[in-house]
Amino acid sequence: MGKSRATAATAIMLTLASCATSVPPAPSPPAAFAIPIFYATNRNDTGAATLIARFGAEPSALSYGRVEIGIPADHRIGTIETTSSWNIVASDADESDFAIGPVTSLAPATLLTALDAEVAKTDYAPILVFIHGFNNGFEGTLRRTAQLAADLDWRGAVLAYAWPSRQAMFEFGADRSNAEASAAPLRVFLQMLANRRGGGPIDIVAHSMGSRVLLLALAGMPQPQRPFDEIVLAAPEISREEFLALAPRTIASARRVTLYASDGDLPLMLAAQLFGTPSAGDANGGPLLTPGIDSIDASAVSGDMLGHSYYGDSRAVLADLHQLLNNGLGPAQRFGLRPRDVGEGRYWELKP
Repeated sequence: MGKSRATAATAIMLTLASCATSVPPAPSPPAAFAIPIFYATNRNDTGAATLIARFGAEPSALSYGRVEIGIPADHRIGTIETTSSWNIVASDADESDFAIGPVTSLAPATLLTALDAEVAKTDYAPILVFIHGFNNGFEGTLRRTAQLAADLDWRGAVLAYAWPSRQAMFEFGADRSNAEASAAPLRVFLQMLANRRGGGPIDIVAHSMGSRVLLLALAGMPQPQRPFDEIVLAAPEISREEFLALAPRTIASARRVTLYASDGDLPLMLAAQLFGTPSAGDANGGPLLTPGIDSIDASAVSGDMLGHSYYGDSRAVLADLHQLLNNGLGPAQRFGLRPRDVGEGRYWELKP
């Protein structure tokens, strides 16, 4: 009996020792990586050597290019890590920063060829186009585009459209004028993109005043059969009346249109006071509802202190965008959305 117990104890010890030696090694820490970002802009090219001064804040002819942006090894979802607001160009990429490499200008034909090559390389995954909002500079737009691509785990080509925002908090009126003047060049670019030889789906995410640029561009665009797949309007800065007037052409341009709004968006609340009418992205009094557009109430989620950049700062919104854009899921299929039925129809409340 004693011998049996000793034998059993020995077997257990050997088993435990075997288990201890078979524990897999700890995973390697994540490494920094770079994302290629294509761009189109109607900002004036100053010819300056530094990126912070390269593209100005005046409307100009379209120009195109490509740049690589480093994603830090310790990147956190919803964050754009920068060691300094002035650390704009880094040829020797700092792995703790969203470092921007040298800019390569491209002719329109070269841009399309490069995009087609990128699309083919990613098994014809959609192209993602990001259009920034009010108070944004060129370099900040590139960084935000890269952050969205990283946080959405985007497999396809990524493209930023930069219109000439003054990048100043109190230049709202000037930005609005430049946004409206940018609709025609954006229309030219989107037509070129939709008609390119390589084809394939195109998704568009427009934020704030960038939604104004996009809606006005689509309103004057010839209507082929739904040239775009997903259109996302995040915190759109455009009056509800203008939005409803432009909505039919927007709906006709895409397979699906999604609107994100919040009742805690301070810039849009200020705009309502300034212009006497609420914006489409202002959910005070309830989100805007119109047939053919999925309305998402993001009031419960947290983002930046102004409540305006939740589309890129909030993990909950980024997770919802991932399900929408990467998996093509409608609101009824996406985890984290709760239906709310009111007299005007149904909207979806995003849970934090």
